[in-house]
Amino acid sequence: MEFGTMMEELANLSKASFSQYDDTTSVLIVPVGEHRIQTVYAYDEGEQGIKIISKVCDEVEATPYEKLIRNNGSLSYSCIGIEDGVIYVKSKIFPGSEPGKAMKEMLIEIAETADSWELKLTGQDIN
Repeated sequence: MEFGTMMEELANLSKASFSQYDDTTSVLIVPVGEHRIQTVYAYDEGEQGIKIISKVCDEVEATPYEKLIRNNGSLSYSCIGIEDGVIYVKSKIFPGSEPGKAMKEMLIEIAETADSWELKLTGQDIN
């Protein structure tokens, strides 16, 4: 299935809004609660699959690394990571996958986890 079509179907399944940035990047705005949304990016990496990622916030001196790592144990489809000083929640869709219940749950888990940690760490709805 073509990347943009797949991401649009995933957005529809998840009640998210969808924008195609370019041939390899999609943006999904996922509702995560009353009056709250989380931006999730999808990157087509060809044979490596599709990277789904949502920014939590920039790393700060008081970042609770142990709590972030422990939270990974409760996630089913994604993980929390830090890259270039930025905290993310991310996952991978393998080549040949089709939008369905598991993919929808993965997207929602990424968005809800990123939004939850963003609120805990910044007190704001930034991303």
